[in-house]
Amino acid sequence: MECPRCGHDYEPGIRYCGECGYNLADAAPTDADDTYMGRVLGGKYLVLKHLGDGGMGRVYAAEHLTLNKKVAVKILHKSLLRNETQVKRFQREAWSASRLDHPNSISIIDFGATDDGSHFIIMEYLEGRDLTTVIAEDFPLKPERIVHIMAQVLSVLYDAHQKKIIHRDLKPDNIMLISRAGEPDFAKVLDFGIAKLQERDPSQPALTMQGIICGTPEYMSPEQAMGRELDARTDIYSAGCILYQMLTGQVPFDANNYQAILGMHIREEPARPSSLRPDLGIHPKLEEIALIAMQKQRDMRFTTALAMKHALELVFRTPSELASEPSQQAINAGGRTIFMGSGGESSSTVEPSARPEAEPLLSAEIILEEAAPAEPAQVEPPPPEPQQTPETAIKTDEPTAA
Repeated sequence: MECPRCGHDYEPGIRYCGECGYNLADAAPTDADDTYMGRVLGGKYLVLKHLGDGGMGRVYAAEHLTLNKKVAVKILHKSLLRNETQVKRFQREAWSASRLDHPNSISIIDFGATDDGSHFIIMEYLEGRDLTTVIAEDFPLKPERIVHIMAQVLSVLYDAHQKKIIHRDLKPDNIMLISRAGEPDFAKVLDFGIAKLQERDPSQPALTMQGIICGTPEYMSPEQAMGRELDARTDIYSAGCILYQMLTGQVPFDANNYQAILGMHIREEPARPSSLRPDLGIHPKLEEIALIAMQKQRDMRFTTALAMKHALELVFRTPSELASEPSQQAINAGGRTIFMGSGGESSSTVEPSARPEAEPLLSAEIILEEAAPAEPAQVEPPPPEPQQTPETAIKTDEPTAA
């Protein structure tokens, strides 16, 4: 792929030009170059319509000829067939996603090879809107709707994390909202194409790409931006960025180039949503939950996606509901225990040491208690400046239409 602005050559899969910063997604191939339209894959999947493009492949609507059922097919770019790492990465997407058996994850139906030696993944076909479109078209979103959507996302993340799978590219583009069983906001999390296995199966290849940071800059955790070892809490940070955007209509950090965005994630604190958009009357508890999830030090975030989900679900519980569910009121966030109040009086608010210059991270309705760890907490040193080179590039996402 050639950058149309400066002419620098890249393999498909690179999102930004390292020379001039051009968004290479705008240079995606056109239908005129398509050789799969009308073909039958694997003897039973008729390719009907091009839906979208990503760094690793193209996504089409197709028909299962035996079942007369509409499906989605993702076909690996031909240019990547010579890259063994990319081929194995594509195969791993099918393997990783097929391990998830959760209603809010996309279902993998089949995997195979085309006549010309490429590879394809058959997935359930989804008709709906991605969360990016929903935010743009429906903003401002009602707080209850925000909680409903994010609770589903965090539920499937927790399931993936329990299976030692980290998404690493969670963003609104990768969250589809469909109508199912009368539910208009049924969430589906897509694109585990760059997912990472924390405990790798010995039979699965270890995939690394020197000089490439996988993910999308606007939603990347500080540790991901610096190329550090990742765990499930990187997805929690991304979920916090998404929650922030749902509350404000804006991403936490934005700039003219990806390097500046990464630097902001590493070094800068986001503006409080209520300060950024005082006209919206943003719910204080939702604001605090977003800011906890986006803490620079991963030890200060919610310990699990399930803990963040519980915190969100408790926001709109009545006093009687909270009283009947005492086990649900204590939420673990790093080395702290968060007690979600029902809006009544609270005895104290403890400021976390990570933000001493800010007003208390939690409002009077959410009380923080410092948990006494058995051993002194290990605090990460201040992050170094991100080491970026002109050749450093960002791995693209797969399209949301699936």
